[in-house]
Amino acid sequence: MQTVGQKDAKYIDDMLSFAKDTWFEPAGVIFDKYHSIDHRVNKVEATQLPRNASAILLHGGYLNNLRNFLLEYEMVDAIKESRANVIMGASAGGMNMGANFVDDHVEPFVLHEGLGLDNMAFIPHSKKSVEELMADEETQEYLKYMPSNLDVYAGCEESILRIESDNIAVVGDVFLISNGKIQKL
Repeated sequence: MQTVGQKDAKYIDDMLSFAKDTWFEPAGVIFDKYHSIDHRVNKVEATQLPRNASAILLHGGYLNNLRNFLLEYEMVDAIKESRANVIMGASAGGMNMGANFVDDHVEPFVLHEGLGLDNMAFIPHSKKSVEELMADEETQEYLKYMPSNLDVYAGCEESILRIESDNIAVVGDVFLISNGKIQKL
């Protein structure tokens, strides 16, 4: 399994250990090798590792740092062309996986193109009810920048959104925001 990450080596290593020790191995998901891909790896090796990976995790952290790393290291095609059985994203990683995401850490907000692994957008760390999402000013401001025809999934803490072909499965609280309506899945 590879994690694709950001500049802080300790953060990268901690995220890999967390995913391995807290998520995967307790669930019986064991990989033969684990690799972190960050600025300690040269670009050529960085683009080869995902191509041969069985699983890829784009982990969380700073949204733009991850985006900039993916572009700087030419990882987009490497991930898209990977033989990985599964590509996962946590927080900022999940946001980068979609068709678009909004950088809400700058004024005015900026819409960015994501990896486009699916024609959707993802908002992590969301509110726990439809009413809270509808009333949340940050979420509503975020949605103003999204293309109107793009489905947006909002995941609460400890939730999972799994998309395989046209099948969608969720664990925890996940909401679909589509055509101006919000529904809990």
